Amino acid sequence: MVDTLISPPKPTPDVSPSNTDSPRQVPTFTSRLANTSQKALFDFIIPAGLLAAGVAVMLLLGTAETEKKPATGTDYNSRLEALSEVRVERLHTLTSLGERLQLIVDGSVAPFREVQVATEVSGEIIAKYPICEAGAYVEVGTPLMKIDTTDYDFEVERLTQVKAQEYQALKEVDQERDNTKRSIEIAKEDMALQQKEVDRQVQLGDGFTSPAERDKARRALLAARQQLVTLENQLSLLVERRQKIVVSEQLAETQLKKARNDLKRTEICAPISGVIVNEKVDLHSFVSRGTTLVTIDDTSKAEVATSLRMDQLYWVLNQATEASKNASKDKPDPPNKATNAGGETDSRGYSLPETKAIIEYELAGREGVKYYWNAKLMSYDGIGLNSATRTVPVRVVVDAPNQHVDAEGTPREVTGATALVRGMYVRVKLLIAPRPEWMVIPARGLQVDNRILQFSPDPSVLAVKPTDNDGKTTTATASNPANSEQPEGFKAKDWVPGKVTLATGINPIAPLSGSASILSDKGKNGTFNKNKQRLWVCEIAGGSAELLKQNPFVVVSPFEEIDDATSPARASAEVLNPVTRSDANQEQPNHATAAGEEN
Repeated sequence: MVDTLISPPKPTPDVSPSNTDSPRQVPTFTSRLANTSQKALFDFIIPAGLLAAGVAVMLLLGTAETEKKPATGTDYNSRLEALSEVRVERLHTLTSLGERLQLIVDGSVAPFREVQVATEVSGEIIAKYPICEAGAYVEVGTPLMKIDTTDYDFEVERLTQVKAQEYQALKEVDQERDNTKRSIEIAKEDMALQQKEVDRQVQLGDGFTSPAERDKARRALLAARQQLVTLENQLSLLVERRQKIVVSEQLAETQLKKARNDLKRTEICAPISGVIVNEKVDLHSFVSRGTTLVTIDDTSKAEVATSLRMDQLYWVLNQATEASKNASKDKPDPPNKATNAGGETDSRGYSLPETKAIIEYELAGREGVKYYWNAKLMSYDGIGLNSATRTVPVRVVVDAPNQHVDAEGTPREVTGATALVRGMYVRVKLLIAPRPEWMVIPARGLQVDNRILQFSPDPSVLAVKPTDNDGKTTTATASNPANSEQPEGFKAKDWVPGKVTLATGINPIAPLSGSASILSDKGKNGTFNKNKQRLWVCEIAGGSAELLKQNPFVVVSPFEEIDDATSPARASAEVLNPVTRSDANQEQPNHATAAGEEN
């Protein structure tokens, strides 16, 4: 039993039979045939079938051939049809459309004026009215707080008594002056009597009066004279004393006014109409003179802080001169505006022309809900450029922050709308007065490198070049388009021949707001008759300005690349004005007459 437990286990024989000695299976004929058929199907039959199907489809569809243009003939209609067709639109100046250039910038609303209400007297806050809370709207003169008036009442009473005392002293001096005047009159009479006594003693001589009696009379005269001088001096002193009392009374009156004013200042009232931003003291707090109690934002006006790029500032400064003249007439010169020797003001270059603007605010969370306010660009906000953004800070003032307008600036009533308050992120649209040379060009007509393709009506492009054996130059034989045989769909009267030239010096300023809604004559005469298109206000420089005035047509369809040369083309007669169309029709009989003479 022990041997059985400690003996190692016996190895188990491999159950799987060894296949080394098993015979190899030989493929049968059927299996070889199946493998060959499968290989031929995927390698030859299916690709060949796909190729054959593609060829069949191509043969069924046929070959695409370009449309062959009819052979160019010598008559007017044939040569007109052979010209390249272009779509053109008439250009207009911004002034003729009655629009203004809109420079759009972003800004934030800031308070027009922030007043910090401080105490002008010291004392304990004994009353704080319920309206004196942050966020409350107060009118000018509304009581906010009250300071203890006990000390100021005592001061008013004391100064009132001082004033009464000075008044009584003044009455006393007046009475003394009257008494002195009466004493002077008596002294004068006494001196007159003494003078008569002296004269009588002298006239009696030595036989009737002694020298002692005459000396006694003279001493009495001197005493009377001394009494008169004393009274006169006393009267003069009373006059000066009265003047001093008058000044003291005026001083007491002034101090009384100040005390009453301090008593009045114990009641803190709102100096302006606006919203309380914060209040910093509470009831029973002791405040000293100059302590800030509340801060009030002036809501009668609002200010938008924004910045202009230098190119935008350029258009503001170089807008139409009529607008700047009107602004200077309506706005008087400030008193500190000095002039130099040449008569020019020193503020030239440091002030901005007053420019109309519209403030736009989009309500957060309500896409498409927008509010508008009328505003004015007033001045720079400081001087110089912002060193971080390289822009110029400016001030835009809103005169009526709670009066809403529409997108065009017309007043309207808005229910449940908010007023323009500090912290709002808004969009400022500066309405620049247009200059006469600013033109409106469709965006589809602008080429790279600020160029456009100009179309000029010119019937001479239909002239036949000298290709005959005689070397004679002939012209296109004109015929009546209504009577001539024309391909169906082409009418010569609907087209005007001309040439396409490259106009340079086009400087885009800004896109014209509301481009899709700007239509003149309901789309007639090619005045932006394509809806949903974008227009650009451009400045025309160089010789192209005069050329575009003569032929204000721009090509808005794709056209071949041209350099300085011109290319003939034809445009719709509906786009061109009737004068040009009649001129083109008048050219046809001329060509016909010339061709008849040659024949």
